[in-house]
Amino acid sequence: MSEIEIINYEDKYKLSVKELNYKWLKKYDLWEPIDDEYLNNPKERILDKGGSIFLARVDSEIIGTASIVTYGDTAAEICKLCVSEKWQGQGIGLMLMKKCIEEGRNLGAKKIILYSNQKLESALKLYFKLGFKRIIDTDGKYKTSDIKMEMNL
Repeated sequence: MSEIEIINYEDKYKLSVKELNYKWLKKYDLWEPIDDEYLNNPKERILDKGGSIFLARVDSEIIGTASIVTYGDTAAEICKLCVSEKWQGQGIGLMLMKKCIEEGRNLGAKKIILYSNQKLESALKLYFKLGFKRIIDTDGKYKTSDIKMEMNL
């Protein structure tokens, strides 16, 4: 079996990232218009704002992705975490989350937030395992999110 690598996003992977995310979002009926903004404009929505996009790759195949976006000087948000269905259950989500948390620390964030949905039981278990705590969502940023979580760094 080939080794799983966590790499930085490059434009040549844009279509792979979009397809992976759309497949996942549609499967769980979680797509909303803001997803198009992130997936069609990753440079403007994430990278130009000081954020990062990480990809899990095996050989030349992108099998997972996660992004971290900064907000002000002290907070960051992890978003667009997904792993190809055939690769789930192999620790790839954990690898991507750890990379995003490490990047959050490198960016000087004091806390990391994320939004999710209770349909995503495996993801929620991962977030709790990593130390995220559920908090009240007072901003309603995403229509399909019914849970907001936070980790203090």
